[in-house]
Amino acid sequence: MNYTLHLTENCNLKCKYYYEKNITNKEISFENIKLLIDNEIKENKESCFITFYGGEPLLKKDLIFSTIDYINSMKSINVGTDGNFYPCIQFIENSDYIIGNCKNGIDFEARKNLIDRAQKEHETFKKCSINKRCNHTCACQNYLTTKDINKLSPLTCEFERIMKQISDELAEKLYKNNSKLFIQKYYNKNYDILKQILDKKII
Repeated sequence: MNYTLHLTENCNLKCKYYYEKNITNKEISFENIKLLIDNEIKENKESCFITFYGGEPLLKKDLIFSTIDYINSMKSINVGTDGNFYPCIQFIENSDYIIGNCKNGIDFEARKNLIDRAQKEHETFKKCSINKRCNHTCACQNYLTTKDINKLSPLTCEFERIMKQISDELAEKLYKNNSKLFIQKYYNKNYDILKQILDKKII
């Protein structure tokens, strides 16, 4: 499982494209990080890893080093500066999307309720011809663009339509050209495409 630690909201740059406008001086404490490690990570440390996130996380490099020293080696959970767990960095510090905390671990009931909410399909989606192929159920993306996990941005919708048309046209060309890589990947479910690429058996 990947745990994303939101170390700080501070940044030493003023990038015009940065989406977060309400920057504060909030920072996560090392005590909260230790609680996370003690209560969540140590049980499964062989299959876990940590991502350090900000702001600019390197402003807290001493905290990064302390965290690495505290555990030898590190499911997706994002930890805000408040020590709470969120399903995605877009939701950090929004109490409606808390699914646990460093002290008590994951709240599986809250996590399930959020998943159920995210999978509830909006009526407008049901009428779309590319409904089953669209990325409209990505709660994180929807929240980032519309602040509503079940509402799709018109821009995202149009992008999905354009990309589906492009991918269909490309797939048709690859199929007609008898592309080995394409045909094996999409028409042979038992074919280990990654192994073949790594072994350089398919060009």
